[in-house]
Amino acid sequence: MKRTLTVLSALAGLLAFLLPLGALPANASVSSGVIGGASGITDDFGDEGPLSTTSHADSGANQLWQWILYADGATESNGTAFDQADIDGDFGPNTNAATRNWQSRHGVGVDGIVGNQTFGAADGHLSVATQSGDDIRITYSGSAHSITLYRLGGVYWSLEPGSSSAIVKATYGSGRTTGTVPSCIFAHTCF
Repeated sequence: MKRTLTVLSALAGLLAFLLPLGALPANASVSSGVIGGASGITDDFGDEGPLSTTSHADSGANQLWQWILYADGATESNGTAFDQADIDGDFGPNTNAATRNWQSRHGVGVDGIVGNQTFGAADGHLSVATQSGDDIRITYSGSAHSITLYRLGGVYWSLEPGSSSAIVKATYGSGRTTGTVPSCIFAHTCF
């Protein structure tokens, strides 16, 4: 009888530990190291993040987020619009201030951290421009600008500022991985 109670007590403790874990949001893309998606695009960002001055502060994922700040005309700490010159992949003071401005304007918690709620609010601005299999050219329609993003093989890429063909992989790791937009995208032959 005492042995049965001990086993039941151990199982109850294990269950009490495991149940809350099932309620946590999935961060599949963070664990895979990239901003990614599958099937439809309007739910790609809801499991992303966090990005902040202390989390993934220098990354291709930040560069993608900075393009969104630019597209929506977010305001920097000095009151000027976040522009292409600010897109460098570094989550510094300007990105922090612009993120807080963006969060305030989009009705999400203002904390300067780009987590699930903040990224998720950006999902509604995504639309498919062209698609061929797993490769998608995506338009983010911001309040100030429309920008082009790419989801190639399920992984997001953003343009390098000032370039029409150099792209940066939206990785969470330190630094940035670059590539080139496949030429068929510009010729509209791969979509």
